[in-house]
Amino acid sequence: DNLFKFKYANKAENITWEFIKKEMGIYKSLCEIGCFNGKVILIMRQFLKNKIYIGYDLNIFAIITAKILNYFYGDNKNFFYCQNGFFSANKSCELFISTATIIYFSEKELKRYIELLKINKSFKALLIHEIFINEEILKKESTLIDENLNIHSISMIKKEFGNNYIVETYRTFYPQWERKDRISAILCIKRV
Repeated sequence: DNLFKFKYANKAENITWEFIKKEMGIYKSLCEIGCFNGKVILIMRQFLKNKIYIGYDLNIFAIITAKILNYFYGDNKNFFYCQNGFFSANKSCELFISTATIIYFSEKELKRYIELLKINKSFKALLIHEIFINEEILKKESTLIDENLNIHSISMIKKEFGNNYIVETYRTFYPQWERKDRISAILCIKRV
């Protein structure tokens, strides 16, 4: 991704935000984990018009760019933080979004993140578009570690959320992410 390109980084981001626009437009506040330079506030300007948008990213230069971009083109309902997305779980927000960011959370971090989301009174939904373990091939409910990526099991995530949540899986068949032992999918988790 280029710091000064204000378009989707790839097709996966496009798929994610089109899904949000179509299926999850009811939420008034959105928190994106891994927001990079805040390009979404330009790309989805009309969609975000009456919403609060919060972005988290570890890249200080990207967050500075996002804040400058927001100053000139955004509005006072957009907020950007240079922090690990893990800390977003405590934000007052309805919909949390991750496109290829949760894979940087260890299994322990992801379980703790889910635990924190569940006690967050404003939390209503989590949308994750990631690489997941192909559980038809690898019969495991834990995390597959591949270099610096943590490829999580959908079963483990469902188990961590428990009975008070609906977890829907939408296969995306994103070729850059697919391999025999892993699949690409959107997990849409909603509080009942």
